[in-house]
Amino acid sequence: MSRTKVSILLVDDHPIFAEALKLLLTTRNDYEVIGTCLNGREMLDFLTNNRPDIALVDINMPVINGEEAITKALELQPDLHIIVLTSEGKSATLERVIHSGVKGFVSKSSCQSELIDAIETVYEGGVHFSQDIFDLLITSMRQPEKNRSIADIFTIREKEIIRLLCQGKTSKEIAQELSINHRTVETHKAKIFEKTGVNNTISLVVCAIKDNLIEIF
Repeated sequence: MSRTKVSILLVDDHPIFAEALKLLLTTRNDYEVIGTCLNGREMLDFLTNNRPDIALVDINMPVINGEEAITKALELQPDLHIIVLTSEGKSATLERVIHSGVKGFVSKSSCQSELIDAIETVYEGGVHFSQDIFDLLITSMRQPEKNRSIADIFTIREKEIIRLLCQGKTSKEIAQELSINHRTVETHKAKIFEKTGVNNTISLVVCAIKDNLIEIF
């Protein structure tokens, strides 16, 4: 049975780029671009009366920039899946946006297939980082010493789940891979979030990078 079309909002202050992206996405029968906004203010106005599944949002925009717009958008619609499209090279900016609750980062230099992969992964409940953005975060945020004391607070199962979450796996995929119930995965995630002091998967990935948990596990 075919699924309902994924509704997508595009937010970018470069009309030619936004139009090209719209044409790309509408070649797929299962995607529907329901709006295009040129700045953060237009995005927030649009979200007042519309509920897209996915928003593809640039960080650097006029009127209201991407950082502020994303924070306010998630206050309006906490369930909105936001993927950041960026050429931003500053890790501090990316880290601030991560903690706002976005679900993915795709570099504007990425190929078409990666953008589609990101949309599919995020729509299904996972997270996605372009490799160059992930490498930038690791290089700039990693602590000089491996934090073994942090690693020791997690059970073996929690470590397995953290590792798979950092690979962008959804809870459903993790349940299948570990041969456990989906609800069990969600229970473990809640405990992991409590132990790390984060409230979303992207922030957990950042925590794992900072404390070298990916290498430790």
